[in-house]
Amino acid sequence: MYIPALAVDVGHGFVKYAYRDASGQIHTGSFRSQALAHNESMLAASMRRVQTGSTVKTVTVDGRKFDVDVAENSPIRKSAGERNETNDFAGRPEYRALVHATFAHLNVTRVGSLVKGLPMHLFSQYAEDHQKTFQGTLSFGMRQVLVDRVQIVPQPVGSLLTLAAKRDATLEGATTCLIDVGHYSVDWLISQKFSIDYKRSGGRPGGASHVYRAMAEGLSAELGEPFEGIDQIELGLRTGTPVRAFGHPVDIRQFLKHANEQTLETARSIRAKVQSAEDLTLVLTGGGGHLYRDALSKVFPKNHLVELDQSRFTNVIGFLLYGEQHKS
Repeated sequence: MYIPALAVDVGHGFVKYAYRDASGQIHTGSFRSQALAHNESMLAASMRRVQTGSTVKTVTVDGRKFDVDVAENSPIRKSAGERNETNDFAGRPEYRALVHATFAHLNVTRVGSLVKGLPMHLFSQYAEDHQKTFQGTLSFGMRQVLVDRVQIVPQPVGSLLTLAAKRDATLEGATTCLIDVGHYSVDWLISQKFSIDYKRSGGRPGGASHVYRAMAEGLSAELGEPFEGIDQIELGLRTGTPVRAFGHPVDIRQFLKHANEQTLETARSIRAKVQSAEDLTLVLTGGGGHLYRDALSKVFPKNHLVELDQSRFTNVIGFLLYGEQHKS
């Protein structure tokens, strides 16, 4: 299948993708950023033969096979939250495996324009390398895909374009501080329309995973036993379902208070970087945006705060719009 423009946002927690079909409708989807070493044991091979409708894609990177489950609420492995919380994630083979798994999931054979984002604090480190790595004929095992061109953009630019496309009259003429909370990073972009104030914009490690870890520590203290299931915490908060700890259901929301210091630290660092804030309207987006709402309200008590709908996909939809607007 040929896709003229494909947007892929490889987050530390989830991969999100967006494309437009022939009728003009935008399709989005996501799956966990979890690429596990392919299991070659006899038991694993036997199980694969009897499974029907498997959502696991096996791809090869640098001679290594990886299994990626492309179902949005795939089974959670205990180590899932550990492997991506480092600044070198974008340079690892697991990252490339996740991009290839997206191609396999969509059954794509050619992409006109592949648009990807990177956190602002890692953009200069990885943008040029990704430009070269993901362009041309890519082989990943039994599959190949031809990518005509690659465009790499700073992550919050996606949300900025989505925000502009919404044409929200209440933000007309406003100077916005767009705050994008990902799994492992927080980026903020100050702009008036498309005039960006680079000096006041920035990015840093942080994000939702810091909240999940603080909550896990609170639950561990109550249990008197270590609990490290931060992906279970993410799923519980997103779906409103209890987390199972040692076989017992737990309402994880009660431990949000343990993350107060983490979110306040990030909010204060943003406040220091933007300097004077009287001209700003805060726009909160990203999959972890809701976790930072209270902290931002405390640190920016006078500022109007707007939360974007479907904030998990605002970046990747904006990447798609970018690819459609910049075809050459």
